[in-house]
Amino acid sequence: PTLAEYVVTDLDPAVRAECLLAIGDLGTADWIVSVRPALSDPDPSVVGAAILAAGQLGGPEDANRLVTMWEQPGISSWIRLNLMSALAEMRDGRLRPAWWAVADDAKADPLHRATALWALGVTLPLEGRTAELTRLTRFLTNDDPRFVNATASGLGRAGLVGELTSRLPAATNACKVEMLKAIGEFGAAADAQAVIGVRGTTDDASVAGYGAIALSRLGTPGGFRE
Repeated sequence: PTLAEYVVTDLDPAVRAECLLAIGDLGTADWIVSVRPALSDPDPSVVGAAILAAGQLGGPEDANRLVTMWEQPGISSWIRLNLMSALAEMRDGRLRPAWWAVADDAKADPLHRATALWALGVTLPLEGRTAELTRLTRFLTNDDPRFVNATASGLGRAGLVGELTSRLPAATNACKVEMLKAIGEFGAAADAQAVIGVRGTTDDASVAGYGAIALSRLGTPGGFRE
């Protein structure tokens, strides 16, 4: 049987969910027809996997359905976590106000807050960007490294690595580490000078090490291979 057939026929929800995740990672856009029915699966783990797969393979029609799912009463927080990730992958920011409510809620689950911050970075709009960016970048100085990492990764994914390199010198060592991870993943050779500058002025082993990794990924001498 194919992955798509397992999604329909296998009685084990864990198998159906794993097949959907594999379809999302390995499939092409035409595989979305195998994903859509699973959004109504009776098992929440299968629905969550289908949401993530839809985020990777789906189009506007699928984004509309995911937004509708978010607005359904009684939806679980775990499903909403997956919806944030999927819609951000689709660059659909229609639910940004709701994501901001999660990100700003100090009592919310940290994983949900971090996911919201990542989604807000990835879907940062062109209109009104300055105010949104100011609001978002304050999390780059947060005491929780998960929030720094999520914010930096979202901004990097959105092509705003310059927002990270410009803040590197003044950041705490813990924040530098998380920003260096994102710079290494999403940056370009032009970003290397900021990393070199930080490495040349730090006595923190973690900053120096992640700086070296970032330089290696940027293809710049001074880094090393992982």
